[in-house]
Amino acid sequence: MNSIKQKWLDTLGSFPKCSDYGKTTLISTFSYEEFDAELYHQINGDGKYQRTLMVLPKNISAKTPAIAVPFYFPTLC
Repeated sequence: MNSIKQKWLDTLGSFPKCSDYGKTTLISTFSYEEFDAELYHQINGDGKYQRTLMVLPKNISAKTPAIAVPFYFPTLC
């Protein structure tokens, strides 16, 4: 890795990862006329999780860009 990139990574740091970090469990689903939604618990620490809502528009027949928008600050490890 080049020295400039390494200096940035060293300066920014990173937060610790848990063994199950990012794993999800489906909690419930909702269906509306224009979209379906799935509510998940996503692990973000030992014994900690955040709620994640995935909204899936109906009538999509091809790959579609997506964006994740956090609506609160998750608890870190």
